[in-house]
Amino acid sequence: MIMSARETAELLLLVGRLVQADGYDGELSPAQWMALRFFARANSFSRTPSAFAEFQATTRGTASQAIKALEAGGYLVRQRSQADGRSVTLRLTDKGHEVIARDPFEVLVRAVDSLDAQEQAAMRDALHQVLNTIAASGGTSVCARTARMCVPKTQTRT
Repeated sequence: MIMSARETAELLLLVGRLVQADGYDGELSPAQWMALRFFARANSFSRTPSAFAEFQATTRGTASQAIKALEAGGYLVRQRSQADGRSVTLRLTDKGHEVIARDPFEVLVRAVDSLDAQEQAAMRDALHQVLNTIAASGGTSVCARTARMCVPKTQTRT
């Protein structure tokens, strides 16, 4: 059975909605889950509000709302740079690590993991292409298109 582009897009949207709905248990909003996941996985160069905003393809103001809520809830803590005293990095607290250990997103990770390696690679490549096309059509920078955390151009991922 050959699916139309619309059917495939609807399935992708449905998967996203199901995973996001499972994540909203009243403790954290979907935006807060995304932020917590980002800071849990980000390398040391990417644990900044600006890197999170770029990853989400949103403004720093919008990104900072989720970050501030996570800080107020005790999930994230802000640390000033010892080098310049101005820049900040964020890291998960013990409470943040406890919550991320129960991340409902893992249901999707396990579902993708149930595919064989060739299917996973094909899916990843197709989704990268879709994401790049969306980013290009909107003129939006989407750091997530590489499935790597954002790093400065002069740095490599660790």
